[in-house]
Amino acid sequence: MREKNTLVSRQYRKRSRAGEVWHRLKKNKGAMIGLGIIVLLALIAILADVLVDYDTQVIGMTLKDRLQHPSKAHIMGTDDLGRDIFARLLYGSRFSLSVGVVAVAIAVVVGVILGAFAGYYTGGIVEDIIMRATDIFAAVPNMLMAIVIVAALGANTLNLMISVGVTSIPQFVRTTRAAVLTVTGQEYIESARAIGESETKIIFKHILPNCLSPIIVRVTLRVSSAIISASSLSFLGLGVPAPAPEWGSMLSSGRAYLRGYSYMTLFPGLAIMITVLAFNMVGDGLRDAMDPKLKK
Repeated sequence: MREKNTLVSRQYRKRSRAGEVWHRLKKNKGAMIGLGIIVLLALIAILADVLVDYDTQVIGMTLKDRLQHPSKAHIMGTDDLGRDIFARLLYGSRFSLSVGVVAVAIAVVVGVILGAFAGYYTGGIVEDIIMRATDIFAAVPNMLMAIVIVAALGANTLNLMISVGVTSIPQFVRTTRAAVLTVTGQEYIESARAIGESETKIIFKHILPNCLSPIIVRVTLRVSSAIISASSLSFLGLGVPAPAPEWGSMLSSGRAYLRGYSYMTLFPGLAIMITVLAFNMVGDGLRDAMDPKLKK
């Protein structure tokens, strides 16, 4: 019995921090279901050319094929221009996922750097400038800010990513600053200062690697919000330009036929809902796995 306990203890000690997080995450069924959905969506986006023949099922369709209800030939029906909704939905995953991921990547790079400096130089002019600018941006509703940016830069995919990314920066600044404040007083930071390491090296080598947990959780949760924001802008005609099959624009084009052809909005709406739900489930699971005390 003692040998068995010793073996279990050794296996536990051999796990790295990431391995321990993964071990706890695997026990969360909801998080694993969400992760499976995200992996499936990523594969669909990558292999869309293999799964459907876009030229035949979308570009090659004519008006005589318009507004066909779901059938064996078109499992999700066709839209008002005769295009196969299933094929457009698969291709639309590329736009929705890429916009969400790239927008959050922009917010992470800018927000984490600003938040790290604001937290490290707390009580000084650097923190005042960064946090007051963050407060100004956060005071403007995200959707309004995104609309203004897209209207100023023009409606295209790149500007959509930039607009959604900029609106997400304040959240990462505040999350990173709060995490850095809990680390700056640790003894290993004082040791790094004592041996003469530069402040920039201390921030990026010693502080930020120990602040990743809340940032990673915020990333997964923010991707879902970014997908909703991108779809909302496309719904308003300020996102990915037509005829690109973005899920928000598919919802917008189907609303005129909602009464008799509800499938035109049903399937894009379900795609957005399932994707957002999957990212939220993974985010909640990561939060519990990285800090088990929150679950208790």
